[in-house]
Amino acid sequence: IDEILDSEAVGFTNIHIGLEKGLKELDKIKERTRNKFGILISDGNYNRGDNPIDLAKKYPKLHVIGIPAENDAARGIDTCREIAKAGQGKFFAVNNYREIPRALIELLSQI
Repeated sequence: IDEILDSEAVGFTNIHIGLEKGLKELDKIKERTRNKFGILISDGNYNRGDNPIDLAKKYPKLHVIGIPAENDAARGIDTCREIAKAGQGKFFAVNNYREIPRALIELLSQI
């Protein structure tokens, strides 16, 4: 979590490639488990790569924590909701980066 919070947003977001990498990581889990899932933390405003909605459907479950962007926050949060819905996961909205740990704890306690 600290590594996530310490990372710097630079404005180029390719959610699709992030989801592709997440699927590859899930595929490395060889055990048969019903609890395979991904968590995306994003403002939902992708400006690089393909639309992530179709790829989200390939996840067993994809949960999304949405952080409002400084610009076009409403569109980004709507995209986060759509990604969570496509991934049959839960959506959590936070107001800022400091709320991510709380959202992660809440999410993990529900699954």
